[in-house]
Amino acid sequence: MKRCSIESRGPMGRMRATVLVCAAALFAAAISAGCASVQPPVVRFAGQPAASPSFDRAPAGVYRGVIAADHASGTFEIRMQPQAPTPAAAPQFAFSLSRPGIASAAATAPALRGGGPGSASKSASNTVVYYSGTIGDAPDQFTVSLTITVGPAGTVQQTECTLDGAPAVAVTVKELSTQQVVTFEGSYSGTNRGTWNMIIAGQAAFAVYASYDGEDQGMVRGSRNGNSLELTGSRGLVQAAGDITSTTTVGGSWSEQLGEPGKGTFLGRRSMVSTL
Repeated sequence: MKRCSIESRGPMGRMRATVLVCAAALFAAAISAGCASVQPPVVRFAGQPAASPSFDRAPAGVYRGVIAADHASGTFEIRMQPQAPTPAAAPQFAFSLSRPGIASAAATAPALRGGGPGSASKSASNTVVYYSGTIGDAPDQFTVSLTITVGPAGTVQQTECTLDGAPAVAVTVKELSTQQVVTFEGSYSGTNRGTWNMIIAGQAAFAVYASYDGEDQGMVRGSRNGNSLELTGSRGLVQAAGDITSTTTVGGSWSEQLGEPGKGTFLGRRSMVSTL
């Protein structure tokens, strides 16, 4: 078999060879750098904020939240007028609640929708907004109690919720004229299984979770960086990391160091509750 070789003679030959080698190296580096800099576009959610700019730093405005319990999953919306708590301007509540399928984490019963006027009491420092009522019709219904404490600038300080008389975990975020609040409902699986509901608002992210067996529930909070999500719970015992995979879905993994260590995955789909 003949051997093929490229031979350069003299200084010019060596120079041409050096130039060719350097050009090839630069070309390869450019391709590598170009590939490394390619990033998927940041997901932008459909829709626009429903909030008015005049309420951005006031208790009045639009609030959205998510709820998780061992037997229930839900989202809610509150619209509060600036005159509250006068009776003519009672805050309006809308709920969408369902019973997750325990046999299959992906199965969820049709949502029950309802709501109506609530009440509000105002002090020098806070506004407390309250709703108590029944969502759905017998025999398939939920008894809901929801209390939200809002600071003078509209910052939600606390959310308390019970469903059918049992404590549920919930989180509420105020929508701004420049920041849409997007809610997701879903589930988690792995060493434990349950409901996993999320809120994404600008660069902030929140999730509430509740196991189907009733043994575990809580909240994690964190941030959004591009399409990536990082969340952690109290003392870092529960952590989650994931991605916004489309305009309607989020997904990722979770881990827990409380009691027996656990881990698994979560998946959520965008939920729309607004009927106000």
